[in-house]
Amino acid sequence: MLRNKFSIEERSKPKVYLRFTINIIYIFLLSGLEFFIEIGTVSYPPSQNG
Repeated sequence: MLRNKFSIEERSKPKVYLRFTINIIYIFLLSGLEFFIEIGTVSYPPSQNG
């Protein structure tokens, strides 16, 4: 009984870690995109560029 319960918990744990890492990567990507967009708009203003 204990072994089965432990194996079920171990099986569901990677999904939690995967979701956690995907959330972190998603947040990093969004913040990175905003950062690059800010740099791009500061160094290349669309009014002067176009």
